[in-house]
This record gives sequence, C-alpha cells and structure tokens, in this order.
Amino acid sequence: MRQAGVKGIHIAERDTQRSKSPKEPDVFVNTWSVEGFLSEGVQPSELGWGTHEKWMPENARTHEAGCGAAIYLMQPGADTRVRTWCPTRGAQYGFLVTHNESISISDYFTVRDASGTAIYRPTCHYAYH
Repeated sequence: MRQAGVKGIHIAERDTQRSKSPKEPDVFVNTWSVEGFLSEGVQPSELGWGTHEKWMPENARTHEAGCGAAIYLMQPGADTRVRTWCPTRGAQYGFLVTHNESISISDYFTVRDASGTAIYRPTCHYAYH
C-alpha cells in the first residue's frame, strides 16, 4: 500500500436485499439483526486514521489503548454521512458506521520505523447505504 501511494481505503456498501412484496414509499426496512443495527447505528463513528492526515475533526478522539490506528467521532454512525460511490448506483451518501475492518485494515498496512513509530498508515472507513 505504501509503495503504491495509497492514502485512503473507502469501503462502500449498498444494501440491495429485496423482499417478495415491495416496501411502501418512505418506509424503512431493516435487513440486519435488531441488536446489530442498533449497536452499529448508535455507537460513535470509528475509522482508521492515516499518518498523512494533518488535521482531525473537532469532535474526534483517540483511543487510550490499542494499536493506535483508529479515531472515533463523538456522534453516532447513523448520524455521520459521507460521500461514497458504488458501481451499481454511482455517487451516493452512506453512513460512517463502525466496522472492525476499518481499523484492522489500517493497522495491517501500518509501517513503523525502528523505534516503533508509525510512519505510514492509510485512512480507512466504511460507508453503508
């Protein structure tokens, strides 16, 4: 990733599940488990934060423990919209919900110097529509 010059990894997903009977206009249908939907929607947005980022959102915080690859925002994922793109629909907005892959991918591609300081890490986030 470092050699290729990758700075950001954007994981976009558009849920296209359908039922036999179409939903009414303006009706929301949940395709996750209720517990998963609620926990991912209301917990703070979390993402892998790259070493190239020279700023941090005002409402961002870092974790006191762990690998150091992530930040979280002091707002729920279901209230954090990001621009995204999917081949099936093109440009759209998605929600920046926490997914473990966002942090594990940033951590996996982290390059450290001899002292253990991160000298390269890509930003990685998940956008769900």
